[in-house]
Amino acid sequence: DLRKNLAVVKEQMAQLPDGSVIMMEMKSAWGEFYYHSNLGRYSDSADVDAISDLIVELKNRGHYLIAKVPAFQDYYFFADQGGRTGFGLRRKSGVGLWVDGQRCYRLNPASDGTKTFLIQIATELRTAGFNEVVFSQFQYPTDPDAVVPADPVGVLAETAAMLVGTCATDSFAVSFLCETALLPLPQGRSRLYLNNVAAADVNT
Repeated sequence: DLRKNLAVVKEQMAQLPDGSVIMMEMKSAWGEFYYHSNLGRYSDSADVDAISDLIVELKNRGHYLIAKVPAFQDYYFFADQGGRTGFGLRRKSGVGLWVDGQRCYRLNPASDGTKTFLIQIATELRTAGFNEVVFSQFQYPTDPDAVVPADPVGVLAETAAMLVGTCATDSFAVSFLCETALLPLPQGRSRLYLNNVAAADVNT
């Protein structure tokens, strides 16, 4: 909607009470940013200037703003940086990087380069006025052709703790959305978001 129906989005957000909580997707699965970023390319179909103005307007109304970005899924990062294989997940079956069903590469959660990239994203979003960043798809793929460590949850927990320790402040949270595995919640200002939880399983 930020890309195709921005006017409608602005109308709907104008109806919200001041101080509402709003989550906005700020980066596509392919790696296109929907805000002014120095880390990669913008989406051709997004009016980045208008979106940036909207963020300022929402912040001025006292809204709690959450930016949702894919943690490791990114095509253009590799295309623009010459396919730096040290940042990507390898394939078990042969030479090259593993790609998902959307033909997107995945950053390696254990790579120092990946961690630096995520720190830069969180820092930009905090500077842009967001109160929280949610790194979605914070997990390794389940495809058996993807090379994953023996303890994937342990590696993810270490990366999450580093991101919270480096980027979280008293006024900025660094959070994670997991699809398949429960991640230990890091110490610091952080949340764990879960998808696809049935109502009957909420207490568990």
